[in-house]
Amino acid sequence: MQVAAELDMPIQTIVTIARQKEKILQRSDDSKKSLKIEKP
Repeated sequence: MQVAAELDMPIQTIVTIARQKEKILQRSDDSKKSLKIEKP
C-alpha cells in the first residue's frame, strides 16, 4: 500500500502536466483558427 501511495503522486503530477500541455496546445490551435477566420 505504501509503495502504491508513493507511486500515485508522481503519476498525478505527470497527468496534470500532460493536461496543462494539452490545454496550451488547444489554445494555440484556437488562436491560429481565429487568426485564419479574421483574415479576408
